[in-house]
Amino acid sequence: MRDVLVRILKRRGYEVVAFEHPGLCPVHIRLGCKIRNVALMSGAWELPEINRAHQLGASVFNKPFSVKDLNAWLDECEKNIEPGRALSDLFAPKPS
Repeated sequence: MRDVLVRILKRRGYEVVAFEHPGLCPVHIRLGCKIRNVALMSGAWELPEINRAHQLGASVFNKPFSVKDLNAWLDECEKNIEPGRALSDLFAPKPS
């Protein structure tokens, strides 16, 4: 699933760094999660989990979900992105 999502995002022009678990991401470890647009995906949601995700501002996708639905969510997220914003250099190599 992760590989499919990476391909979809790269086709849309995103720079993608994928980790098996957020706890493996060095930026997440150092700074915590500061991402505005969060989508959670599962094939076994319980109602309390869905409610909690929505309380935290996350979108919820039930597996299997369609690429069309994912693209629609991405379209909505992109409407709120400032076109002239600077991209993060969090993963850029450090100068020696």
